[in-house]
Amino acid sequence: MLEGYRNLIRRFVIGEVSADEFDILDGLFSDVDEYVSDPDLRMSPGGLSGEELRDRARDAYVRLFETRSS
Repeated sequence: MLEGYRNLIRRFVIGEVSADEFDILDGLFSDVDEYVSDPDLRMSPGGLSGEELRDRARDAYVRLFETRSS
């Protein structure tokens, strides 16, 4: 599991990944923290459903990978 992070950090250090890309990932990690599977608990501010989390992950993917190739 750490191997992916090692590669990401190495790529950032040598300039292949920008700080903006790290910002997108930070937002996605925050979204993962807000995911709540229990619908009753999800009613509290900030709770995300699985589908909302999937939408945010899809948005992060597009911002990281699909906009770069166009």
